[in-house]
Amino acid sequence: MMHEIGTWVAIGAAAVGYLFFLWGGRRFTDHRFSSFLTTLLGALASYGAYVWTGSLWWAPLPFIFFLQHRFLGAAAALASHAVLVLVIALFIQIDDPTGAMTFFVVSWLYGLPLGAIRLVESVSQYFKVSLLAGLIFLGGYFLGHLISSADAAASLVWGLLYAGGQTLIFLVGFSLYFLYEMSVGKASPLKLMELGDMNHPLLQRLRQEAPGTFQHSLNVATLAQEAAEAIDANGRLAYVGALFHDVGKLKQPEYFIENFMGRENPHHALSPEESARIIIAHVPEGVRLAKKHGLPSWIIDFIRTHHGTSRVEYFYRQFFENTGQTNDEQFRYPGPRPHTTEQAILMLADSIEAASRSRAEWTDEEIRRLVSNIFHQKLAEDQLEDAPLSFAQLKELQKVMTHRLQAILHKRKTDPPSSQHPVQQSPATTSQ
Repeated sequence: MMHEIGTWVAIGAAAVGYLFFLWGGRRFTDHRFSSFLTTLLGALASYGAYVWTGSLWWAPLPFIFFLQHRFLGAAAALASHAVLVLVIALFIQIDDPTGAMTFFVVSWLYGLPLGAIRLVESVSQYFKVSLLAGLIFLGGYFLGHLISSADAAASLVWGLLYAGGQTLIFLVGFSLYFLYEMSVGKASPLKLMELGDMNHPLLQRLRQEAPGTFQHSLNVATLAQEAAEAIDANGRLAYVGALFHDVGKLKQPEYFIENFMGRENPHHALSPEESARIIIAHVPEGVRLAKKHGLPSWIIDFIRTHHGTSRVEYFYRQFFENTGQTNDEQFRYPGPRPHTTEQAILMLADSIEAASRSRAEWTDEEIRRLVSNIFHQKLAEDQLEDAPLSFAQLKELQKVMTHRLQAILHKRKTDPPSSQHPVQQSPATTSQ
């Protein structure tokens, strides 16, 4: 009877987890809640494995699930966890309800505190997390044996041995995990650190051949990182994506406003259609350069999506005034629209920073209106439709970006004078 109840409970938990995965792909934005579900499924799986094999070495499964959650994301982690629990549930045989509850609670307590750990970004942090895992395992092992009325001294000795083994396992596991992430193109912390190095050949070219675009990318990266961290998104990922988002401008940097440097506007000699074609081409050209330099797919996604399917508004207006035609297909970026939180943040940060260059002087109130206009514009054009952002998060992003842009513009006042935008445009539509 207990066997059947335990099996169905585990299967039910797996089904609920899978439903959360299907429903949560666009809605899991609170890492605490998803960490809670992740470690709960991990505790169920660890108990099933313990009963099946009789080994306490399965107790760290919640921690391993936590790692998957933190590095792969909530939806992918919950999906894999649900399947694993479902498989293990077939082998559960509960003969001792008290022992089952003890193991379940201790195992869950082992994994849950680790949900508070933010994304590790250095080798020293890996060692600290591994040590913390060992200490938590020691505490959980010792507590479990005391509850079972085992000998305290023996429990402590065995707990130390197990904790040391677990620490070593996690150190090896981290290395293997990051190798796996890099092999499948995931944005591992090690890869983020590597690509965030300003000595990368593409960033060096951008600095030398398109210094205005390079400075714009740095400003956008700072803006995006601070905004992402404010809503508990991956700030480092947003920062690195922003560094590379405009590398396609290397092909014809002189046609982009930030690189005019006092020179005559070359678009004066072109038709609106030709100008739009050059401006839009920096997206596919950026993709080509990224592939040529072996950049991972998630960087290429930032390049593809940072303008979504928006319109090069200024040149479209010129075209409409000259011809009266309303067909805007040749004035739109190819897309796709942003489909992750970090990509959406980059789109907003890029548009805001670019629009801020349309004038030399801004008051704080004008900056607030500028940011608000761009947020409303992107929403009205459905450019954020595919991104998992709530209205509360958008409100927080707007506040943070306003404050950061004010700081950037105040600093810009002390920088050497630069050329202004060749034509007066609406602040909400200057992004190119």
